[in-house]
Amino acid sequence: MRNACFGWVIFCALAATLGCRAPSSDWNGTWKLDPSKGNFQGPILTISISADGEYRYDDGSLSFSFRCDGKDRPTEKNRTRACVKSSATVLDLTRKEDGVKTSASHWELSTDGKVLTATATAFRPSGPVITMQVVASRVSGSNDFAGQWRDGSFLQRHADMTLSLDSQTFHIG
Repeated sequence: MRNACFGWVIFCALAATLGCRAPSSDWNGTWKLDPSKGNFQGPILTISISADGEYRYDDGSLSFSFRCDGKDRPTEKNRTRACVKSSATVLDLTRKEDGVKTSASHWELSTDGKVLTATATAFRPSGPVITMQVVASRVSGSNDFAGQWRDGSFLQRHADMTLSLDSQTFHIG
């Protein structure tokens, strides 16, 4: 969803610039976003904790619930998620498919509770291990991991964009 919205903004900017003119190949190439010349601050993600201890994560394109009791809990067919809370500032989540670990996430709060660093690792049976890190700052909330968080590292991960425009189609990569 976030990539689609970002692409839609680029498309609208192109449409406004081109108007009724024929497409120009001047747009073709790789573009690097310069955050200092814009005001995009990164998407918001929300973590909530129910009264009975169930966590809920939602970033607008992915949402899921989990409990931090160390048990593999079913999420969908042949898939489970387990969470271990090793301290007040550390959560470790593990996803499995058919009993085989497919991903692991390590969430850590800064000592002042204002920064959440989440490191996710995906394990693929035929392919490389992929690691990604999100560093988010607290927007609201003050209790545990609960609150709204702004993903300030989003632009660093998505700074390069490839555009191509032909007679019929605008391509974003």
